[in-house]
This record gives sequence, structure tokens and C-alpha cells, in this order.
Amino acid sequence: MSKRESKENHSTNGSHTLNLVSVIKMPTDIQIAEYMLGTCLDAGHKPGKVQFTKYLYHLDYWNWRYTGKKVTSLPWRFYHYGPWCEEAEDCMGTLARRYQFSWRETEPAVINSVEVPRTQMPVAISGLVNQIVHLFKGKDLNVLLDVTYSQTEPMIQAQRGR
Repeated sequence: MSKRESKENHSTNGSHTLNLVSVIKMPTDIQIAEYMLGTCLDAGHKPGKVQFTKYLYHLDYWNWRYTGKKVTSLPWRFYHYGPWCEEAEDCMGTLARRYQFSWRETEPAVINSVEVPRTQMPVAISGLVNQIVHLFKGKDLNVLLDVTYSQTEPMIQAQRGR
């Protein structure tokens, strides 16, 4: 490291040296999905499987729009009618097993019986998760699908039927 880089990365205050560059450890895909499920349940909302898949996609999409990077490592692709990937299915299966519920269960049964511990999440991720959940939780699934298919560039540009 050059002297200039060292001065830019450290501030000296008396005899104490403070490193101004901190490394933020990004959460895993399952931690992000778990946080999203907890946010949904805290909001009195248990999404279905299709809905939750689209929530995860929107999280990646909107973070990409703001920062140029996805939040997860999920390899989204257009499949039949919209964004999907096997890894998202795996995350959802893990959550269902961990918290002993089915994605097909009705809302009251899951909301009243499943408790997802809240973990720390970077503010950019938690903010987007909250926005997505609160935007779509009371809406018909078709509203979410319409926004997903007609207002996100990767899905607008996808070739249908492939």
C-alpha cells in the first residue's frame, strides 16, 4: 500500500489509528430469503410460492437498478412466464423445512404459528425488502405479475415461450 493510500484509509487521532474502510460481509441467499419471509410474516402476510419467488427477483432487480449489482447470487432466467431459478426454489424449500410450513398453507395458519428470527441485514437490503413487501402484500397476485413482466427490463426483453 502506498503512503497516499495509507493516509486515505486511516485517520490518526493522537495515538489511536482508526481504519475508515470497513468490510461488510454480505448475507447468504438463504439469510436474505429468511429475512424476507420474516418481514412478510411481521407484516401479517404469508406469500405464496410464486409471489415469494417474484419478491426475491424484485429485490435483485431493484438493487441492480440502483447499484448495478444484484443482492443475491440467484441466477435468474426467463422460464415459461417469468423470472425463475432452481436456487430460489431450493431457498424456499429450506425455509419451509426449517420452519415447518408449506407454501400452499393459508395465511392465518402460517402467520400465527411460524416465528422467523430477525437477523441484521444491511440497510439497503432491509429497506428494499420492506418496500417490496409493503408494496405488494395487499395486492392481487396479478398486479405483482404485471409489474414483473411489463416493468422490469429483463422480463420485457425476454422471448416468450422459450
